[in-house]
Amino acid sequence: MKKLLLIVIASLTMMACTSKDYIERESHSFNYAGTLAPLEVSIWQYGTHTLTTEAGGFYAVKSDAVDLNKYNNMLVEVEGNLMDGYPVDSGPEFLDVVAIQPVKE
Repeated sequence: MKKLLLIVIASLTMMACTSKDYIERESHSFNYAGTLAPLEVSIWQYGTHTLTTEAGGFYAVKSDAVDLNKYNNMLVEVEGNLMDGYPVDSGPEFLDVVAIQPVKE
C-alpha cells in the first residue's frame, strides 16, 4: 500500500512539474510591433539588434531563424520567445525572434 501511495505521489508531482514548465514556456512567447535597429554601443553584452515597440518597450533582440539585418530601421512585427535569465547587466529583456515581417503603414 505504501508503494502504491508513493507511486501516486511521484506521478502527480511529475505531472505538476510538466504542466508548470509548459505554462512558463507559453507565457514567454510574444508578438510585438516596433522599430528594429542594429545594436550599437551598449552596457549589456547580448543581442544583435534592439526593438523599440510602439508602446515604448525596449528589447535586445537576436535570431537564428531570420536575417534581422534585412529589417534594419524598419517598423516590423516580430514573433518569438523571451530568453530565460534576462535581463542582466542592467540591460533589457532579451527576445529570440523566430519570424518577422514589415508592418505596412
